[in-house]
Amino acid sequence: MKTRITQHLLAIAFFLVSFWAQAQDPATAGINPDVASINVGASTLVRSTFFNGSSTAIPQINNATWTINLPRNIRLLTYTFEDPTVTNFITVTVTDYDAAEGTIITLVSNRGDFPGNGAYEIVLNVEGVVSTGGLNATMTINAASIPPVATNVANNDNSSGSIVVAEAPTPVSLVSFTAKGVGNNAQLDWATAQEKNNALFEVQYSTNGQDFEAVGSVMGKGTTTVRQTYSFVHPGLNPALTHYYRLKQIDTDGSFALSQVRSVKLDQYVGIQLKASTDPARNVRVLVDYGDEQLSNLATIHLMDLSGRTLSSKQIELEKGFNRVNFSASSLSSGLYLIRLENASQPAAVKVALP
Repeated sequence: MKTRITQHLLAIAFFLVSFWAQAQDPATAGINPDVASINVGASTLVRSTFFNGSSTAIPQINNATWTINLPRNIRLLTYTFEDPTVTNFITVTVTDYDAAEGTIITLVSNRGDFPGNGAYEIVLNVEGVVSTGGLNATMTINAASIPPVATNVANNDNSSGSIVVAEAPTPVSLVSFTAKGVGNNAQLDWATAQEKNNALFEVQYSTNGQDFEAVGSVMGKGTTTVRQTYSFVHPGLNPALTHYYRLKQIDTDGSFALSQVRSVKLDQYVGIQLKASTDPARNVRVLVDYGDEQLSNLATIHLMDLSGRTLSSKQIELEKGFNRVNFSASSLSSGLYLIRLENASQPAAVKVALP
């Protein structure tokens, strides 16, 4: 009898040791801006740490997922990682900025195992877009895994931070600024409601949304209370790139103010474009326009909720032109959902509203 009890206890001990040896814990450790308040049109860095709270690697199959929600008051310009090797096992998708919902950034460890005790920082370059009226706008990051790991520690899954966006005082009232592609050129147009000691506008250009250089200038009207309009054409652009522009308004005394950033993608270039809609039968219809055969044609399309949880997935081998994928959503509640395209060359994500 003693022998059987001893064997039973040893078996339990072996199970517990094995259990803890396989523990994994996707977790977060805050999301914070470098400064607590910025003006509309100004930028700052927001830093967030995501990590594995266990010494055991999280297997690729568990898809450790971190979902960052940025409020509508700020717009994401670019992002970087303090340790670029994280992209060996992490895929990043970013939704287009939405004036009502803001931006969702999703990090998924679907390229390899997430290292044990691995901790990484993503640095978000954001600009103020809409004043918060003196109030804090909340930013969040949530950790999960799909399928869930059995040993997740729930109290380190969620972090939040805040930022204030204020109206920027300036002697020149810039009331509009647009940029669009025309052929292989970018057409920039802007207008002011009034100007005081306005020397000129320097047009600045970037291919990454972060490092800008001057590509031309337009003289200002000095001091005036009459609406003024301006335009500038930047020719000969590479159709495969996204092009970023901002205005540096310079006063006669040398002081200056920067505008918000505008982006341009030329109409004739189609890399991989993702669209989604619903039909009366409550199906989610996904349309993938695959236009550049130099890009990978292997893709996985996920239907997800806004917390980053995958509800359904389908693999597809893209063919030149339009590719269609449907998801049945009859059992889902009404609301916003996320369609994420996982692709080695050009991942993408869009939101879809289910009635």
